[in-house]
Amino acid sequence: MESTFRDWIGSSTKKLKAIEVSDIGTQDRWTQTAHGWVEVDLFLEDIISGNIYMQSSWKTETEKISFIFDLSAGKEVSLQDIFKDDFDSNNYFKKAVVSIKNEKLWKQDRKKWCDKQKFEHVTLSEEGFKFTSAYSTIYGEEEILIPYKDIEIYIKDKRIQKEFLKK
Repeated sequence: MESTFRDWIGSSTKKLKAIEVSDIGTQDRWTQTAHGWVEVDLFLEDIISGNIYMQSSWKTETEKISFIFDLSAGKEVSLQDIFKDDFDSNNYFKKAVVSIKNEKLWKQDRKKWCDKQKFEHVTLSEEGFKFTSAYSTIYGEEEILIPYKDIEIYIKDKRIQKEFLKK
């Protein structure tokens, strides 16, 4: 997270410094902005998961990066790392997300937007695997949740088993 933000801040600062004072009138002085924030979906003793958001006035979309981070090992964890080797999590989730997305009852205008979303931002939450849409300044975000219990036989990560499946 730190290196992602550091890179983003560095490139944003370069863009802001490249703007000449004569290029901006008094009424435009606050039009160049950049904001970044983190939303955490799960924070356990040795694992944290959530999304990093980066938004600026020179891009039309909000950049969103999902993460699952192993605090004890000091490294990012891929989704497949959580499962047994013989389980193809990418294929399973791709099909499951499409199926759930098609079953959901969205309002008509929201359905058009959701149909275009890939729901590829995945995090861990207390309820299960959370797949979210891209961030929209109009629609916000939508999520599709796949509970841990639905695929518990494939989960090898002891932390998830201990925290969410043995209760």
